[in-house]
Parts: sequence; C-alpha cells; structure tokens
Amino acid sequence: MRNKRNAAIAGIVSLVVMTICLWLIVRNIGDPAMPLNTLAPAGKQNWEIFNLVKPVFLIAGLVFLAVEAGIIWMAVRFKRNKGDVDGVDEPTQTHGNTTLEIGWTIVPALVLAILAFLWAVRRGQFDDLDTPSLDILGDDERPAPPPEKRDAP
Repeated sequence: MRNKRNAAIAGIVSLVVMTICLWLIVRNIGDPAMPLNTLAPAGKQNWEIFNLVKPVFLIAGLVFLAVEAGIIWMAVRFKRNKGDVDGVDEPTQTHGNTTLEIGWTIVPALVLAILAFLWAVRRGQFDDLDTPSLDILGDDERPAPPPEKRDAP
C-alpha cells in the first residue's frame, strides 16, 4: 500500500512540474514587449497564422499532458514487483496486428483531412476560385515596374 501511495505522490509531483514548465513556455507567447518574438504578429496574414497557431499549440499541449499522465500511470500501475520472476505468470507476446496498425494510421489522417476541409470552408477558401488566394504585397509595397526600353531616335 505504501508503494502505491509513493507512486501516486510521484505522479502528482510530475504532473505539477510539467504544468509549471508548460506555463513558463506559454506565458510570453504573443507578448509585444518581448523583442524578436515571432508570435507577435504585425500584419493581416500574420494575425491569421497566429490565430491558427494558438489553438494548435493548446491542443498539442493538452495531448502532451494526457500522454505524459498516461505514461506515468502505466509505469506506476504495471511496474515490476519484488517477487516477480522472469517468464513466470507473464502474458504471451503478440506482434503485428496489421488491421489495428492500419486503423490507427488512417483514422487520424482522415480526422485531420476532414478538419482541414471544414476549416477551409468556414474561412471561405472555396468562395472565389478565380482570383489569387493571397496578396502578399500591399499597394505601397509593390516594386516599381521596370523602365520601358525606348528606341533611340
């Protein structure tokens, strides 16, 4: 019972440390006072990218925390006991479930493709297919056209 309590305490401490580290990383994202911050957008397209990056980082951080918590839980739950002997009372090992491997590769890819399509529809990416999708240079920033070659008289 004491080992389970110690493992639970270690898991909670690890989770708190990971949460503090994540907070330290994320707390200055988008702070304009920080010099050379690539996440402090200054233009329309930059804001669009920034507004896309924020939820992606948030979701990735939550997935990271969930995976780390699962790893810690499994390491604590299925650790080797003092009386365990190699090869005794161990489950048989099975390798290579092709259907499962194809499934966990294709299902997330389909989910991402569907989310990308829904995002593009919501953002109006398919509304006008005849004009260019992005005008990088504003009118003031366009380079001057090259001077015309004039024929000498």
